[in-house]
Amino acid sequence: MGFFGNLFSKQACSICGKEVGALGRIKLKDKNYICRECGKNASRLFRIGYHDLDATKKHLEYMKKANELYEKEFAPLIDKKEVDYCGHHGSYKIGFADSIGMFEIISPEMKKSNNRELFRYDQIDSFGPYYDLNSGSGEGQKRYKEYGVLIKMRCAEDFTQMNATEAEKNQMHPYAIEIKIPIQHNVDTPSGGDRIYGHLATIFGSSNAVNAASSVMSALFGSPAGMMIPPSDFSGENRKKYAKLADEVETRALGRPLRDCL
Repeated sequence: MGFFGNLFSKQACSICGKEVGALGRIKLKDKNYICRECGKNASRLFRIGYHDLDATKKHLEYMKKANELYEKEFAPLIDKKEVDYCGHHGSYKIGFADSIGMFEIISPEMKKSNNRELFRYDQIDSFGPYYDLNSGSGEGQKRYKEYGVLIKMRCAEDFTQMNATEAEKNQMHPYAIEIKIPIQHNVDTPSGGDRIYGHLATIFGSSNAVNAASSVMSALFGSPAGMMIPPSDFSGENRKKYAKLADEVETRALGRPLRDCL
């Protein structure tokens, strides 16, 4: 049929079997395809095109369970007003649920997924500010295009974790390497995010983290890069506490820890 014939011909979705054209499908690493409707069941942090069909199927099953966990354990906490939602930019928020050691991210991108997902406190690696500079120096152009809070996760897909043991990788998040929460756009002097930094510092539970977060909050962001609060500042006692909380709530909701769904 040739290259263009294959490009524009319909292909069967390897998940649901529906035939779709080029604009309605996503090509997987092993040259299988899934339709965009099935793709909506994936996390927006999962890079579908980088994975083969087997990994994609496992992820979709994971997300089905993640949504079940969200509905059973997190949604009731929202109704009870036990989730602390923080955020300065209206469309982006982070919701902390300390009683179960988990948080959610609300963003326009996350809302495109059919499934809600939660992230565990104990899988946080580090946190701090991030920024994107505006290019050029046009009239009226601000120095920073975007500023926000960056949360780096302990993730099995992160190449920097390649030397981790299999046991350590099993404790990591399966696909989320980093999470960004935008705070401001087009400013010369970034500011804000105080409650997010403060809550993350409380989760880390060490005086180093609290002091470092206070420095971030009070800084003028002349050079915000390099202000990351490192994993060494995460209290070992707190990490174990939140791991236990998360394991207990996952087992209560699903009968087993969510990571075992992979």
